[in-house]
Amino acid sequence: MNANGSGLAGFQPVFAQTMVRVKDPVKTEDFYVNKLGMRRLASLDFPDSKESTYLFAYSDEEGPDPASSNPEKSAWLSSRPYPMVECRHRWRTESDEGFAYHNGNSDPRGFGHMGLTINDIHEACANLEEAGVKIVRKPGPFKDVGSIAFCADPDNYWIELIERDEKAAGPSAGLIGPDPVYAQTMIRVKDPQKSVAFYEQLGMKMINKFDFPDLTFSLFFLAYTEDEIDGSTSQADRARWLWSRRYPTLELTYNYGTEKDPNFQHHNGNTEPLGFGYVGVVVDNVRQVTESLKGVGTPIIREPASSTDAAPLAFVADPDGYWVGLTSRTGAAPAQAYMKP
Repeated sequence: MNANGSGLAGFQPVFAQTMVRVKDPVKTEDFYVNKLGMRRLASLDFPDSKESTYLFAYSDEEGPDPASSNPEKSAWLSSRPYPMVECRHRWRTESDEGFAYHNGNSDPRGFGHMGLTINDIHEACANLEEAGVKIVRKPGPFKDVGSIAFCADPDNYWIELIERDEKAAGPSAGLIGPDPVYAQTMIRVKDPQKSVAFYEQLGMKMINKFDFPDLTFSLFFLAYTEDEIDGSTSQADRARWLWSRRYPTLELTYNYGTEKDPNFQHHNGNTEPLGFGYVGVVVDNVRQVTESLKGVGTPIIREPASSTDAAPLAFVADPDGYWVGLTSRTGAAPAQAYMKP
């Protein structure tokens, strides 16, 4: 399967967003804009449900007119080819001292992290720590796949920082150096064969795999791309290749043996304790894609629904119950799969 249309998601689907729920949008914006160097592209308010959503990305675009309507903003957002972080805020949670979201990295586990590739993880972590950002894992090597670190956003969602070999020049993005790339969204899965097959049906291609037998887990990486890699090369070489990619991947973490336990399940973040919401994919025709997925037995969480406030949206569930949001794009599909300029 690949991005040009061999899956059920049609021609050139886009890995559009990773949605997490946040307590305080002011603190969230400070982190993603001033610390990580993203741009706030848009915010949409939904008074009926007493919620707002904020979209951040690595982009030079200014975003839609803040005074425009939600449908106009949604139309603009659904025509973008790059990945965004969507932060959903339930009004007044910021005033509740005891309120917190669940980051997925303690029981019940599910969502793991978002990941960025950058020039220098030591310098980035030093800058972040000085600015008061929590460092979850100090910078350093991990096995044979390179050097990594983890920091946490204001809601304690983890952000992996991955050091790439090819160094970018130019001004720093926030506190983490020039030209960061949104590289991955990680979720834990029970049965990798089922999960890989599902995302291949959505048109993704598995481009890499790391095995850690001594730690009893493996990582699978899928993306909308035509890239190929020689699977016979060393894991270290494949890691260097992966960290040089300039597009987002979906990282599936598999802990050995979970597929053999009929009672084992991961937490999708959409029941208590709430936290992670979904991965979003932009497609040509959300109704057609939803029907195609329904035809192969995919659970439909929400049928495509028109809204006066936003673009038509559907939700389907992957084999672990994680939600995948599907939205119809506005305008023509990109000529090729996204790669950060």
